[in-house]
Amino acid sequence: MGLEQFMRMAAKKHPDKTAVVFKGKRTSYRCLEEKTASCAGFITKTTKPGDTVLILARNCTEQIELILACFESGRIACPVNWRMSPAELASVIAETNAALCVYDQPCMSLYCDAAKLSHAKLLSADIEALPWDGTPDNRWEVMPEETYAIRYYTSGSTGTPKSVLHTHGSMMRYFQTYSQVSEWGEDTIYETQSNLFHLSGFSCLISVFVGGTLVLMDKYREEEFFRTMEQERCTRISLVPTLIARCLTDGVFEKYDFTSVDKIVYGGSPLPMSQVRKTIEKCHCKLEQAYGTTETCNISVLGPEDHQKAALGLVDGHILESAGRPIPGVQVKIINEDGSDAGEGEGEVVVKSPFLLSNVAGNVPHRFTEDGFYCTGDIGKIEKNYIYLIDRKNDMIVSGGENIYPREVENCIAHMVDDVSMVAVVGGPDPIWGEEVVAFVVRYPGSHITEDDVIEYCRQHIAGYKKPKRVIFLDKLPLNANGKTCRRILKDRLVEESKGNNGN
Repeated sequence: MGLEQFMRMAAKKHPDKTAVVFKGKRTSYRCLEEKTASCAGFITKTTKPGDTVLILARNCTEQIELILACFESGRIACPVNWRMSPAELASVIAETNAALCVYDQPCMSLYCDAAKLSHAKLLSADIEALPWDGTPDNRWEVMPEETYAIRYYTSGSTGTPKSVLHTHGSMMRYFQTYSQVSEWGEDTIYETQSNLFHLSGFSCLISVFVGGTLVLMDKYREEEFFRTMEQERCTRISLVPTLIARCLTDGVFEKYDFTSVDKIVYGGSPLPMSQVRKTIEKCHCKLEQAYGTTETCNISVLGPEDHQKAALGLVDGHILESAGRPIPGVQVKIINEDGSDAGEGEGEVVVKSPFLLSNVAGNVPHRFTEDGFYCTGDIGKIEKNYIYLIDRKNDMIVSGGENIYPREVENCIAHMVDDVSMVAVVGGPDPIWGEEVVAFVVRYPGSHITEDDVIEYCRQHIAGYKKPKRVIFLDKLPLNANGKTCRRILKDRLVEESKGNNGN
């Protein structure tokens, strides 16, 4: 059984139900199935089984139909970041040996520039010009589980696109496990701006597979997002922690009606206790944190009960700093640099699960232990089966020979609950120590904390060498396409300042 079967079953059960809402346009399950089949017919005539179809487009209903058409026709869907440079996209085209690239109008020039650089000969088409109204062809074979289904590209700390390939079987098991753990159902009305080129965007397909209604945004625009939430009576929304913090700061949760919202799902980093309490109080809904990587899919979940009990003081609030407990079928352990088991100590998080990537994928070798655990590159520890992430290996700051993890410093500063709305910590150039710890802080309205206040607070709560040497106050933090803090912009700012101070 392949992924395409779930969409077919949903369409058979709910033919007239709204499957997708995008920019006011409603697409029923019957229409979704017909357009998917029509598009699959076009793909089978222009490509071969196992070929890769690049998808270079912003979020839209057509992109979902195109991904489903790839599943249905035995092609590999490869949605890519439309913010890539032409050179990066050219390397993707070359590596995948793509047979077809489908783009939207704003991305046409990017595709043309990349195609010239790659010297590749592949077919291309405008996503809106595909034969969406063609005659449906339902004579498809069921995809074997080992058939490749989707390829994602994720950028590491160097920014080099890194390939991740999943099979129908791995993503099918992921869908079945996560949808049960996270309580997805056919009554779920899910609103998100998560990009379809990102693993978080797979939740858009989960919504379709369970027979729910997906309310899709092409990007986050505050008023449009929450007005649409009210109009569609959304029951589930996804927001990254930086946006939750901004909503609390700007009074968004008081401005809009959250009566229909049962759950807010977030990921990327923990929420401080103050933000958990304020969000539950103002929105009267559940909170859920999901932790995973593109290579592993979701690893663990910090569920609504954990949030509620911590907020009420029924359990140690320390668990809110965790990424939750592993979901069924997922094994997690912590290893030392030499590969030995770190037990309860700190080390690299490694994972074995039924929905790992195919280890034959990618232009960058993926690291596995000898016993088949995937090495995530996250540093963490496990306490009472809860996973606590310390930081990314590549984000580590080395100052005077000491290793400092930005997340630990950020968590410390975030505990200044009445003063700090958002915080990001990065390493800045230091001529003597190599790097210095720099904190970028967004104050809560009405707060007047100073640089000395922040540094002194850190001095009292973490080792002296970890405290910030500088604190820079901003009105807001720079965010990437997925709403997460873009550390690279902050680091680049510090590098440029350093050059200026050196007279370069």
